[in-house]
Amino acid sequence: MIRFAIALLVILLVQGCAEGGIGGTGAVLPPLPGSQFKQDSNVSMDGQGNKGPFADGARVTVRTLSGIFETEGASSGALGAFAVFVPDGEARRIDVTGTYFSESAGTVSASNISLSAIVVGVTGRHANVNAATHLVHRRIIRLIDSGVDAVSAIEMAEAELLLALSPILPAPANPLDFSLLVVINAAQDPRNEEGNAWLLALSAVIEQSAIDLAAANGTAVNAELATLLTQLSAAFEPDGTFGPADLDPLMTAHARINPNVVHDHLLHLESSLLTSALVSAGVTEAQANNLFCVVLGSDIKCVDSSDNVVLTAGPTFGQHADGSDSTSLVSLALESVVADLNRFLDSDADGIVNIDDDDDDNDGIPDTEDDTPFGN
Repeated sequence: MIRFAIALLVILLVQGCAEGGIGGTGAVLPPLPGSQFKQDSNVSMDGQGNKGPFADGARVTVRTLSGIFETEGASSGALGAFAVFVPDGEARRIDVTGTYFSESAGTVSASNISLSAIVVGVTGRHANVNAATHLVHRRIIRLIDSGVDAVSAIEMAEAELLLALSPILPAPANPLDFSLLVVINAAQDPRNEEGNAWLLALSAVIEQSAIDLAAANGTAVNAELATLLTQLSAAFEPDGTFGPADLDPLMTAHARINPNVVHDHLLHLESSLLTSALVSAGVTEAQANNLFCVVLGSDIKCVDSSDNVVLTAGPTFGQHADGSDSTSLVSLALESVVADLNRFLDSDADGIVNIDDDDDDNDGIPDTEDDTPFGN
Protein backbone atom coordinates (compact mmCIF):
# COMPACT_ATOMS: atom_id res chain seq x y z
CA MET A 1 0.00 0.00 0.00
CA ILE A 2 2.86 2.37 0.85
CA ARG A 3 4.60 1.63 -2.47
CA PHE A 4 1.28 2.15 -4.29
CA ALA A 5 0.74 5.51 -2.58
CA ILE A 6 4.30 6.59 -3.34
CA ALA A 7 3.92 5.58 -6.97
CA LEU A 8 0.89 7.81 -7.24
CA LEU A 9 2.57 10.78 -5.59
CA VAL A 10 2.88 13.76 -7.92
CA ILE A 11 3.65 17.34 -7.05
CA LEU A 12 1.82 19.93 -9.13
CA LEU A 13 3.28 23.39 -8.99
CA VAL A 14 0.39 25.80 -9.36
CA GLN A 15 1.44 29.34 -10.12
CA GLY A 16 -0.77 32.41 -10.38
CA CYS A 17 -1.65 34.09 -13.62
CA ALA A 18 0.38 37.22 -14.33
CA GLU A 19 -2.15 39.63 -12.87
CA GLY A 20 -4.05 37.35 -10.49
CA GLY A 21 -7.24 38.92 -11.79
CA ILE A 22 -10.71 37.83 -12.72
CA GLY A 23 -11.06 34.31 -14.04
CA GLY A 24 -7.36 33.52 -13.67
CA THR A 25 -6.25 29.97 -12.89
CA GLY A 26 -2.93 28.52 -11.87
CA ALA A 27 -0.66 26.91 -14.44
CA VAL A 28 -0.26 23.16 -13.96
CA LEU A 29 2.99 21.33 -14.68
CA PRO A 30 2.69 17.78 -16.08
CA PRO A 31 3.07 14.76 -13.76
CA LEU A 32 6.58 13.56 -13.07
CA PRO A 33 8.07 11.07 -15.60
CA GLY A 34 7.50 7.44 -14.66
CA SER A 35 4.55 8.20 -12.38
CA GLN A 36 1.48 5.99 -12.56
CA PHE A 37 -0.46 9.26 -12.71
CA LYS A 38 -0.08 9.73 -16.48
CA GLN A 39 -0.87 13.04 -18.14
CA ASP A 40 -2.23 11.35 -21.26
CA SER A 41 -4.88 9.49 -19.23
CA ASN A 42 -5.97 12.50 -17.20
CA VAL A 43 -7.63 15.83 -17.80
CA SER A 44 -6.65 19.21 -16.42
CA MET A 45 -9.55 20.82 -14.57
CA ASP A 46 -9.56 24.36 -13.24
CA GLY A 47 -11.64 25.53 -10.34
CA GLN A 48 -11.98 27.93 -7.45
CA GLY A 49 -12.08 27.39 -3.72
CA ASN A 50 -15.03 29.28 -2.26
CA LYS A 51 -16.31 29.73 1.24
CA GLY A 52 -15.85 33.22 0.58
CA PRO A 53 -13.00 32.92 -1.92
CA PHE A 54 -9.97 31.12 -0.50
CA ALA A 55 -6.91 33.32 -0.14
CA ASP A 56 -3.82 33.02 -2.30
CA GLY A 57 -1.76 29.92 -1.57
CA ALA A 58 -4.47 27.65 -0.15
CA ARG A 59 -3.43 23.99 -0.35
CA VAL A 60 -5.28 21.96 -3.00
CA THR A 61 -5.05 18.16 -2.99
CA VAL A 62 -6.54 15.41 -5.13
CA ARG A 63 -7.25 12.06 -3.49
CA THR A 64 -8.99 8.85 -4.40
CA LEU A 65 -12.35 8.37 -2.73
CA SER A 66 -10.66 6.07 -0.22
CA GLY A 67 -8.32 8.90 0.74
CA ILE A 68 -5.10 7.95 -1.06
CA PHE A 69 -3.13 11.08 -1.93
CA GLU A 70 -2.44 11.64 -5.62
CA THR A 71 -1.55 15.25 -6.42
CA GLU A 72 -1.07 18.59 -4.74
CA GLY A 73 -1.10 22.25 -5.75
CA ALA A 74 -2.05 25.67 -4.46
CA SER A 75 -4.63 28.34 -5.17
CA SER A 76 -3.61 31.52 -6.95
CA GLY A 77 -4.84 35.09 -6.48
CA ALA A 78 -7.65 36.59 -4.41
CA LEU A 79 -10.42 34.45 -5.93
CA GLY A 80 -9.11 31.01 -4.93
CA ALA A 81 -8.26 29.83 -8.47
CA PHE A 82 -6.45 26.52 -9.00
CA ALA A 83 -5.94 23.78 -11.56
CA VAL A 84 -5.41 20.04 -11.03
CA PHE A 85 -5.22 16.77 -12.96
CA VAL A 86 -8.11 14.33 -12.49
CA PRO A 87 -8.28 10.86 -14.11
CA ASP A 88 -10.51 10.99 -17.18
CA GLY A 89 -14.00 9.72 -16.34
CA GLU A 90 -13.12 8.80 -12.75
CA ALA A 91 -14.31 10.31 -9.47
CA ARG A 92 -11.84 12.02 -7.17
CA ARG A 93 -11.99 14.05 -3.97
CA ILE A 94 -10.53 17.55 -4.11
CA ASP A 95 -9.72 19.23 -0.80
CA VAL A 96 -8.90 22.92 -0.35
CA THR A 97 -7.34 24.04 2.94
CA GLY A 98 -6.42 27.60 3.82
CA THR A 99 -7.66 30.97 4.92
CA TYR A 100 -10.61 32.53 3.11
CA PHE A 101 -12.20 35.93 2.57
CA SER A 102 -15.17 36.27 4.91
CA GLU A 103 -18.12 37.78 3.07
CA SER A 104 -19.63 38.65 6.46
CA ALA A 105 -16.59 40.32 8.06
CA GLY A 106 -14.93 41.67 4.93
CA THR A 107 -11.54 40.33 6.04
CA VAL A 108 -9.43 37.22 5.52
CA SER A 109 -10.04 34.58 8.18
CA ALA A 110 -7.61 34.23 11.06
CA SER A 111 -7.11 30.50 10.59
CA ASN A 112 -7.57 27.72 8.04
CA ILE A 113 -10.67 25.77 7.14
CA SER A 114 -10.99 22.79 4.79
CA LEU A 115 -13.66 22.16 2.16
CA SER A 116 -14.05 19.12 -0.10
CA ALA A 117 -15.73 18.20 -3.36
CA ILE A 118 -16.26 15.01 -5.35
CA VAL A 119 -15.69 15.59 -9.07
CA VAL A 120 -15.51 13.38 -12.15
CA GLY A 121 -12.70 14.06 -14.61
CA VAL A 122 -14.24 15.69 -17.69
CA THR A 123 -12.35 17.88 -20.16
CA GLY A 124 -13.44 21.50 -19.98
CA ARG A 125 -15.46 21.13 -16.79
CA HIS A 126 -14.87 23.24 -13.69
CA ALA A 127 -13.95 21.59 -10.42
CA ASN A 128 -14.98 24.23 -7.88
CA VAL A 129 -14.88 23.43 -4.19
CA ASN A 130 -17.42 25.26 -2.03
CA ALA A 131 -19.80 24.97 0.92
CA ALA A 132 -22.37 23.04 -1.12
CA THR A 133 -19.89 20.48 -2.49
CA HIS A 134 -18.61 20.02 1.05
CA LEU A 135 -22.01 19.30 2.55
CA VAL A 136 -22.65 16.51 0.02
CA HIS A 137 -19.18 14.96 -0.40
CA ARG A 138 -19.56 12.31 2.33
CA ARG A 139 -23.06 11.42 1.12
CA ILE A 140 -21.73 10.94 -2.43
CA ILE A 141 -19.00 8.57 -1.25
CA ARG A 142 -21.56 6.56 0.72
CA LEU A 143 -23.80 6.25 -2.35
CA ILE A 144 -20.87 5.16 -4.51
CA ASP A 145 -19.87 2.58 -1.89
CA SER A 146 -23.42 1.22 -2.06
CA GLY A 147 -23.08 0.59 -5.80
CA VAL A 148 -24.36 3.82 -7.36
CA ASP A 149 -22.19 5.12 -10.21
CA ALA A 150 -20.35 8.36 -9.49
CA VAL A 151 -22.30 10.66 -11.81
CA SER A 152 -25.65 9.41 -10.50
CA ALA A 153 -24.43 9.60 -6.91
CA ILE A 154 -23.48 13.26 -7.33
CA GLU A 155 -26.83 14.09 -8.93
CA MET A 156 -28.75 12.24 -6.19
CA ALA A 157 -26.88 13.86 -3.32
CA GLU A 158 -27.25 17.34 -4.78
CA ALA A 159 -30.99 16.88 -5.31
CA GLU A 160 -31.31 15.63 -1.74
CA LEU A 161 -29.47 18.68 -0.38
CA LEU A 162 -31.68 21.12 -2.27
CA LEU A 163 -34.74 19.42 -0.77
CA ALA A 164 -33.24 19.17 2.72
CA LEU A 165 -32.41 22.90 2.77
CA SER A 166 -35.71 24.03 1.22
CA PRO A 167 -37.20 25.12 4.59
CA ILE A 168 -34.41 27.73 4.69
CA LEU A 169 -33.54 28.44 1.05
CA PRO A 170 -35.87 27.81 -1.89
CA ALA A 171 -34.33 25.47 -4.46
CA PRO A 172 -33.19 27.01 -7.75
CA ALA A 173 -35.47 26.37 -10.71
CA ASN A 174 -32.78 24.67 -12.79
CA PRO A 175 -30.81 21.53 -11.87
CA LEU A 176 -27.39 22.39 -10.47
CA ASP A 177 -23.91 20.98 -10.56
CA PHE A 178 -22.41 22.29 -7.34
CA SER A 179 -18.84 22.01 -8.66
CA LEU A 180 -19.69 24.61 -11.33
CA LEU A 181 -20.79 27.26 -8.81
CA VAL A 182 -18.84 30.27 -7.47
CA VAL A 183 -19.81 33.29 -5.38
CA ILE A 184 -18.20 35.85 -7.74
CA ASN A 185 -20.16 35.90 -11.01
CA ALA A 186 -17.48 37.86 -12.86
CA ALA A 187 -14.85 35.27 -11.96
CA GLN A 188 -16.14 32.50 -14.21
CA ASP A 189 -17.51 32.29 -17.73
CA PRO A 190 -20.00 30.87 -18.47
CA ARG A 191 -21.68 31.69 -15.19
CA ASN A 192 -24.79 30.42 -13.44
CA GLU A 193 -26.30 33.53 -11.83
CA GLU A 194 -29.13 31.63 -10.18
CA GLY A 195 -26.98 28.81 -8.88
CA ASN A 196 -24.25 31.17 -7.71
CA ALA A 197 -26.85 33.22 -5.82
CA TRP A 198 -28.08 30.09 -4.07
CA LEU A 199 -24.50 29.13 -3.16
CA LEU A 200 -23.73 32.59 -1.76
CA ALA A 201 -26.94 32.54 0.30
CA LEU A 202 -26.02 29.11 1.68
CA SER A 203 -22.46 30.21 2.44
CA ALA A 204 -23.64 33.37 4.20
CA VAL A 205 -26.22 31.49 6.28
CA ILE A 206 -23.64 28.94 7.46
CA GLU A 207 -21.10 31.63 8.32
CA GLN A 208 -23.69 33.73 10.17
CA SER A 209 -24.64 30.66 12.18
CA ALA A 210 -20.97 30.20 13.10
CA ILE A 211 -20.77 33.88 14.11
CA ASP A 212 -23.82 33.44 16.35
CA LEU A 213 -22.36 30.30 17.94
CA ALA A 214 -19.03 32.00 18.57
CA ALA A 215 -20.76 34.93 20.27
CA ALA A 216 -22.82 32.59 22.46
CA ASN A 217 -19.93 30.29 23.38
CA GLY A 218 -17.10 32.81 23.62
CA THR A 219 -15.17 30.93 20.93
CA ALA A 220 -13.50 31.76 17.62
CA VAL A 221 -15.71 32.04 14.54
CA ASN A 222 -13.42 29.83 12.47
CA ALA A 223 -13.50 27.07 15.06
CA GLU A 224 -17.30 27.16 15.12
CA LEU A 225 -17.43 27.26 11.31
CA ALA A 226 -15.18 24.21 10.94
CA THR A 227 -17.23 22.30 13.50
CA LEU A 228 -20.52 23.32 11.89
CA LEU A 229 -19.41 22.25 8.41
CA THR A 230 -18.28 18.89 9.77
CA GLN A 231 -21.52 18.36 11.70
CA LEU A 232 -23.74 19.25 8.76
CA SER A 233 -21.81 17.01 6.37
CA ALA A 234 -21.95 14.12 8.85
CA ALA A 235 -25.66 14.61 9.54
CA PHE A 236 -26.46 14.60 5.82
CA GLU A 237 -24.37 11.53 4.99
CA PRO A 238 -26.60 8.62 6.12
CA ASP A 239 -29.87 9.41 4.33
CA GLY A 240 -29.55 12.81 2.66
CA THR A 241 -31.67 14.72 5.19
CA PHE A 242 -31.29 17.11 8.11
CA GLY A 243 -33.12 17.10 11.41
CA PRO A 244 -34.61 20.13 13.22
CA ALA A 245 -31.50 20.43 15.39
CA ASP A 246 -29.43 20.94 12.24
CA LEU A 247 -31.77 23.42 10.57
CA ASP A 248 -32.99 25.56 13.47
CA PRO A 249 -29.69 27.47 14.01
CA LEU A 250 -29.47 28.11 10.27
CA MET A 251 -33.02 29.46 10.16
CA THR A 252 -32.23 31.84 13.02
CA ALA A 253 -29.02 32.98 11.32
CA HIS A 254 -30.85 33.58 8.03
CA ALA A 255 -32.73 36.58 9.43
CA ARG A 256 -29.54 38.18 10.77
CA ILE A 257 -27.76 38.53 7.41
CA ASN A 258 -27.47 41.98 5.86
CA PRO A 259 -27.15 41.31 2.10
CA ASN A 260 -25.88 44.85 1.40
CA VAL A 261 -22.90 44.23 3.68
CA VAL A 262 -22.13 40.85 2.13
CA HIS A 263 -22.35 42.19 -1.41
CA ASP A 264 -20.29 45.28 -0.66
CA HIS A 265 -17.50 43.21 0.89
CA LEU A 266 -17.32 40.89 -2.12
CA LEU A 267 -17.56 43.76 -4.60
CA HIS A 268 -14.43 45.32 -3.11
CA LEU A 269 -12.54 42.06 -2.61
CA GLU A 270 -10.33 42.72 -5.64
CA SER A 271 -10.09 46.02 -7.52
CA SER A 272 -10.26 44.30 -10.92
CA LEU A 273 -13.74 42.97 -10.11
CA LEU A 274 -15.32 46.41 -10.09
CA THR A 275 -13.11 47.88 -12.79
CA SER A 276 -13.74 45.07 -15.28
CA ALA A 277 -17.48 45.15 -14.67
CA LEU A 278 -17.63 48.92 -15.19
CA VAL A 279 -15.52 48.70 -18.36
CA SER A 280 -17.80 45.98 -19.72
CA ALA A 281 -20.74 48.34 -19.11
CA GLY A 282 -19.17 51.03 -21.28
CA VAL A 283 -17.09 53.05 -18.83
CA THR A 284 -13.44 53.70 -19.59
CA GLU A 285 -10.87 52.27 -17.21
CA ALA A 286 -9.85 55.80 -16.24
CA GLN A 287 -13.46 56.62 -15.33
CA ALA A 288 -13.84 53.35 -13.46
CA ASN A 289 -10.82 54.12 -11.30
CA ASN A 290 -12.45 57.42 -10.30
CA LEU A 291 -15.67 55.90 -9.01
CA PHE A 292 -16.68 54.91 -5.52
CA CYS A 293 -19.36 52.21 -5.59
CA VAL A 294 -21.59 50.65 -2.94
CA VAL A 295 -24.31 48.04 -3.03
CA LEU A 296 -27.92 48.99 -2.34
CA GLY A 297 -30.44 46.21 -2.72
CA SER A 298 -29.78 44.45 -6.01
CA ASP A 299 -27.96 47.39 -7.64
CA ILE A 300 -24.47 48.79 -7.62
CA LYS A 301 -24.55 52.57 -7.29
CA CYS A 302 -21.46 54.64 -8.06
CA VAL A 303 -20.40 58.19 -7.22
CA ASP A 304 -17.93 60.16 -9.35
CA SER A 305 -15.95 62.00 -6.72
CA SER A 306 -14.90 64.76 -9.11
CA ASP A 307 -18.40 66.20 -9.49
CA ASN A 308 -20.57 64.12 -7.20
CA VAL A 309 -22.45 62.46 -10.06
CA VAL A 310 -24.54 59.50 -8.96
CA LEU A 311 -24.29 56.76 -11.58
CA THR A 312 -27.21 54.42 -11.23
CA ALA A 313 -30.39 53.15 -12.85
CA GLY A 314 -33.85 54.52 -12.19
CA PRO A 315 -35.60 57.91 -12.48
CA THR A 316 -32.43 59.88 -11.68
CA PHE A 317 -30.27 57.83 -14.04
CA GLY A 318 -27.23 59.78 -15.17
CA GLN A 319 -28.11 63.07 -13.47
CA HIS A 320 -26.13 65.44 -11.30
CA ALA A 321 -27.44 66.38 -7.91
CA ASP A 322 -28.78 69.61 -9.45
CA GLY A 323 -30.80 67.66 -12.03
CA SER A 324 -28.60 68.35 -15.05
CA ASP A 325 -27.52 65.48 -17.27
CA SER A 326 -24.30 63.63 -16.54
CA THR A 327 -21.73 62.98 -19.26
CA SER A 328 -20.86 59.56 -17.85
CA LEU A 329 -23.78 57.15 -17.80
CA VAL A 330 -23.61 53.73 -16.21
CA SER A 331 -26.25 51.08 -15.67
CA LEU A 332 -24.75 48.18 -13.79
CA ALA A 333 -26.70 45.40 -12.10
CA LEU A 334 -25.22 43.74 -9.04
CA GLU A 335 -25.04 40.38 -10.81
CA SER A 336 -22.53 41.75 -13.29
CA VAL A 337 -20.03 41.35 -10.47
CA VAL A 338 -21.10 39.14 -7.57
CA ALA A 339 -23.94 36.70 -7.01
CA ASP A 340 -27.13 38.26 -5.60
CA LEU A 341 -28.15 36.31 -2.52
CA ASN A 342 -31.39 38.36 -2.40
CA ARG A 343 -32.68 35.86 -4.97
CA PHE A 344 -32.90 33.30 -2.14
CA LEU A 345 -32.88 35.14 1.19
CA ASP A 346 -36.23 35.98 2.79
CA SER A 347 -35.15 38.33 5.58
CA ASP A 348 -38.59 38.76 7.16
CA ALA A 349 -39.70 35.13 6.62
CA ASP A 350 -42.92 36.22 4.92
CA GLY A 351 -42.59 33.71 2.09
CA ILE A 352 -41.37 36.29 -0.46
CA VAL A 353 -37.68 36.31 -1.32
CA ASN A 354 -36.01 39.70 -0.93
CA ILE A 355 -35.60 40.41 -4.63
CA ASP A 356 -39.41 40.22 -5.04
CA ASP A 357 -40.27 41.87 -1.71
CA ASP A 358 -40.80 45.65 -1.51
CA ASP A 359 -40.39 45.60 2.29
CA ASP A 360 -37.67 43.10 3.21
CA ASP A 361 -37.84 43.64 6.97
CA ASN A 362 -41.65 43.95 7.10
CA ASP A 363 -41.52 47.22 9.09
CA GLY A 364 -44.06 49.00 6.90
CA ILE A 365 -41.42 51.21 5.25
CA PRO A 366 -40.77 50.44 1.56
CA ASP A 367 -37.19 49.40 0.89
CA THR A 368 -36.72 52.40 -1.42
CA GLU A 369 -37.37 54.71 1.56
CA ASP A 370 -35.81 52.57 4.30
CA ASP A 371 -32.28 53.34 5.54
CA THR A 372 -32.15 49.84 7.05
CA PRO A 373 -34.18 47.70 4.59
CA PHE A 374 -33.04 44.45 6.22
CA GLY A 375 -33.62 45.58 9.80
CA ASN A 376 -29.93 45.74 10.67
